[in-house]
Amino acid sequence: MIKTKRQQEIKKIISQNIILEQSKIVELLMKAGIQTTQATVSRDLQEMSVIKIPLESGDYQYQLLTTKSGKIVKNKLQILFDNFVDKIIRTENQIIIKTTSGNANGIANYIDRLEIEGILGTIAGDDTILIITKNEKQSKKIEKQLNEIIEK
Repeated sequence: MIKTKRQQEIKKIISQNIILEQSKIVELLMKAGIQTTQATVSRDLQEMSVIKIPLESGDYQYQLLTTKSGKIVKNKLQILFDNFVDKIIRTENQIIIKTTSGNANGIANYIDRLEIEGILGTIAGDDTILIITKNEKQSKKIEKQLNEIIEK
């Protein structure tokens, strides 16, 4: 129950304020009578599909991910691909994405958020993402979509 209440309050905080840092969320939670740590808030934000969007000032604001946010997720994924993806390899109904060390999990998270039709699931290690697709036809289609992100 505590987690649910905390996450509901986090949603309220993010929707009613411009939040640039997790420490501000912790501060506002404490004002609302909810004691927590920055590490807990960080886990909550990831679980709640909260993303950071760029502002004109150059800062980044926390925002709840909605279906309207799909373009934001694609833009973020493109930045991640440009900076951290080394190669994409496909075989039958599997796609392997090789990333720089420590970046596979974050990239896989954004791939999951896109909810690409045909992806059954992703598994991420330190520098490798395994994508399992429904079949080889879907695998080819998804590989093409992922390569298009790199080429933009």
